[in-house]
Amino acid sequence: MFKSNLLTKRMVTLGSALLLTFNILFGNTPSQAEIARRIQTINSSIDIRITDVVMEEVTSLCENRKRDAETIMGRTYMFFPMIEQVLSENNVPTDLKYIAVIESSLIPYVKSRQGASGMWQFMEGTADIYDLKMTKYVDERLDVAKSTATAASYLKRLYKKYDDWTLVLAAYNCGDGTVDRAIKKTGLTDYWSLAKYLPKETQRYIPRFIAMMYLDNYYFDHEINPRYASDLLTKTATIKVFDKVDFKKVSKELALDIDYIKFLNPVWRKEIIPQAESGHYILTLPREMMLSYVEKFSAFEHLIDPIESILAFPSASPAETQDIIAEVRQALSISELRRSSKRSYSVRDSFKDELLVNELRGSMVYTEADDYRLYKLKRKETLSDVALSNNMTLPELMEINGIRDESDINPGSIIKLK
Repeated sequence: MFKSNLLTKRMVTLGSALLLTFNILFGNTPSQAEIARRIQTINSSIDIRITDVVMEEVTSLCENRKRDAETIMGRTYMFFPMIEQVLSENNVPTDLKYIAVIESSLIPYVKSRQGASGMWQFMEGTADIYDLKMTKYVDERLDVAKSTATAASYLKRLYKKYDDWTLVLAAYNCGDGTVDRAIKKTGLTDYWSLAKYLPKETQRYIPRFIAMMYLDNYYFDHEINPRYASDLLTKTATIKVFDKVDFKKVSKELALDIDYIKFLNPVWRKEIIPQAESGHYILTLPREMMLSYVEKFSAFEHLIDPIESILAFPSASPAETQDIIAEVRQALSISELRRSSKRSYSVRDSFKDELLVNELRGSMVYTEADDYRLYKLKRKETLSDVALSNNMTLPELMEINGIRDESDINPGSIIKLK
């Protein structure tokens, strides 16, 4: 899974906070005329028009559904970099990434009542045509990278037929057969003229696409602050697995809620990765848990990610980090790697971790194997309050979390406790 750039997220968060403060103080809520002007400036592969339905969808998303918008924007940092890369590699306009938002709200494992699955909502028939594997163990429609590549192939086929990305979007929603019949009946090939002859859902599909583009470009002007996923979902590592992997066993051994494992490996249907008949499969885990997994279940050489990406030294300088890495590389000991990684180890997450966690089953409480646990700061609760209630001193609490200034911590932050 693609890793979000922490510095970028912090800069965006800071910028959003400053703009939010300005808007609150000066009441700078965008007018309908300003929204319309901004929409017209958006660079897109589709034909953008300003209609009543477009304005309704923008208002609904940016004003009436702000919490949904915050959640979606948090997910974009998690998934858009990978989606953009795959679309670009397949010569598909990267702004078509917004299709995945409309189809699934960027949830990899979502399933519809009609039987469509995955972020791009493919039916079984489409999956068969594009060789997405579906067995009793695996459903590759839930594989974000593979399903995005499939979506790119499907979109290119539609574009070859229509030579118009706006009609491609319409066909993606209602099927090219429906679009073909509407064109044959009317002789029209412009989507905005053809729209009234298409299903009602399709008539709102392109306006919703435009609304999502607007949100992505101007969310900060509507006092929308992205809700980012916790590090357990965004900072990950991968490893080759050859033998059977039981998610329940891994969950127990690593003291990691099984729903995290399932979310990071959505393609597997039965909480099991079967033994590979040839080659290997891939297991993704939170980065901070990977060395523990290697120590208990695997071998060092099976790691796909280099040591540098698995070990985290947030308070160490680049030079110090490289010295530590060189030292542990020389030791070639998993135990030494784990001890060294904890020299400057911090799991403090200054961003809201409600995203996705609330959508998964279970309490999602995570406990580390070394007897530390994570705690979420409540509203109006200070670090001093937490330290006192947990029989710790404030300096001790700040030290184990790598916190230099108590004012850096906001309500909702995740901290480490003994």
